[in-house]
Amino acid sequence: MTETFKPVRPRMRVFMRGRSSKAGRRPAFYPPASTRSTDTFPCPARSRLPVASNMPFVSGPVCGTMPSVLEEPPMPGGVRRAPRAATGALPSARDTRPRLVHFSDTHLGLQGFDAADPVTGINVRETDLYRAFNACIERAIALKPDVVLHAGDLFDAVRPANRALCVALEGFGRLSAAGIPAVVIAGNHETPRTPAVGNVLRALAVLPGVHAVCDGEVRVIEVGGIAVHAVADAPTAGGLSDALARVEAVPGRRNVLLAHAGIAFGSERTVAGEFNEHHVPHDLLTRLAGFDYIALGHWHRHAPVRGTSNAFYSGATERMSLDEAANEPGFLEVALGPLEVRHHLLPSRPMLDRGSVDCAGLGPEAVLARLRETVGGNLAGAVVRVVLARLSTQTYAALDPAAVRAVASDALHFECVREVLQEGVTRLPAAGALASLPEEFARFLESRPLEAGFDRAALRALGSAFIARAMEGGGA
Repeated sequence: MTETFKPVRPRMRVFMRGRSSKAGRRPAFYPPASTRSTDTFPCPARSRLPVASNMPFVSGPVCGTMPSVLEEPPMPGGVRRAPRAATGALPSARDTRPRLVHFSDTHLGLQGFDAADPVTGINVRETDLYRAFNACIERAIALKPDVVLHAGDLFDAVRPANRALCVALEGFGRLSAAGIPAVVIAGNHETPRTPAVGNVLRALAVLPGVHAVCDGEVRVIEVGGIAVHAVADAPTAGGLSDALARVEAVPGRRNVLLAHAGIAFGSERTVAGEFNEHHVPHDLLTRLAGFDYIALGHWHRHAPVRGTSNAFYSGATERMSLDEAANEPGFLEVALGPLEVRHHLLPSRPMLDRGSVDCAGLGPEAVLARLRETVGGNLAGAVVRVVLARLSTQTYAALDPAAVRAVASDALHFECVREVLQEGVTRLPAAGALASLPEEFARFLESRPLEAGFDRAALRALGSAFIARAMEGGGA
């Protein structure tokens, strides 16, 4: 199916106005050679939430217009980043090549860390994601590309909160009002596993110039000489691979693929550690070497795809967990023919993984001293993690939780993992990536003996039905 869109400025603005106010699901498989416990210390003063210098908290309804941030964000403590190398230079004002903005994995509606904004009452991490999304929209409007592409996981759940839906409608409404067409595809997070549920992305179709592709659809949307091949997430990895295998270039157009998936390099995969994440064979992308650009979502780190010259992950617009502390959230600005790509940073909450503190042979006071040295300062509004490794049982018992908490009292969230060695415990190999819940249930069922009279196939079908119902109801 081919659609053509001519960018025009709509006469009616459909987005809402308001007062001013943007896993990491990767499971952690900890080695059982030690007893491991985690202390989490949210900010105790809810009415005085500490704020990182690059994250000004704003009041007012979150559905209102949010402030734009048009400069690269400072690092914690207000230190500016050194100029970073870009994959390509920004096109000059006289450059007439087609240009696009590529972003992904905004996960609107995600919440985390039991902390609420003292003015709005909204979860602080939820607000972070809204702020990053709005900053990206603002930057896209300023860049005036020919088209904006969102490569999936706009929302964090199949049934996002009303607030998340409002933020998305307003953001894409602003692109529509600016005359900038947009194409957004469904990722694994907003794709329901049963067709009867329906996809929330269809709500965006009311906006002029906004094309929402979901429910396993494959559509070609032509915008100003660019043929965008939009491939929505499918219920299975096989279905997604089949859809990508059918993609063919449109003659006489700049061809761009938009997809949401991990990549399988033989036995090696880009793993996000999520249930229902799909991987497609690497050769499905290499066969599209003649495409001008391949815009991918799902992997939260900005990176080119190995073995290709035209495929890129934009990365997420904000860090989702401490497992993504090293990521640099942002979006991509792309010029076609010849291809040039530049990564733009977005404002983000500092996430600091301070690594491990070797506590072997240390008493409580020595552990605290080393902890303070490792954690350091400039923690206002940050999310911090540190591991106290090789603690003796005596030191573990004697550590004062209040003293540990005081080490990072200005942080929004402080995660202190304590590992206590135990003699005679064998280290087990690390677990692999998790498959989908139905697949994990099927594996479990196959590994268990059944009593006489039980039908394994019937149990599997019944369990899969219950899992699907639970996932739709809980927004997984």
